[in-house]
Amino acid sequence: MIKWLESVDRFTKVMAENLERKVSRSTFLKTVLSTAFLSFVSFSARPVFADGSSSWCQIWGYDQSATCNFPNRKACPGCSSSQSSKCPTGYKVSYAHGYESTGCWCLGYSWGSIACCDCTLSGNDSTRPYTSDCGCAVTIR
Repeated sequence: MIKWLESVDRFTKVMAENLERKVSRSTFLKTVLSTAFLSFVSFSARPVFADGSSSWCQIWGYDQSATCNFPNRKACPGCSSSQSSKCPTGYKVSYAHGYESTGCWCLGYSWGSIACCDCTLSGNDSTRPYTSDCGCAVTIR
């Protein structure tokens, strides 16, 4: 069994070395493989959503030091990082603070993503800013 594994190891080393020689000599292959690898990395860095939460995000930010900056610099009472709605009970999404289509923006981190959503009291006009407006951060991945 050990001899077989050594043979497989030797074979894969030879194949990898031959492939590396061919790629390093060919500008075309180098370009194609680099592009393919970078495309794969770019695709895999995008957030994946099991619950359709990607529709929450009007814009995406990937600055690892970024945080949610809510209206009036306050979080709504009753927010939960795992809630399934954008705003807690008694609140609805506010479109008055720069995110007119979804009311939310999203931040991507190395560990996952969060949606930052602007909220206003249920009785308020969602297109006007109020001093009672606040926000919630929801983990979406």
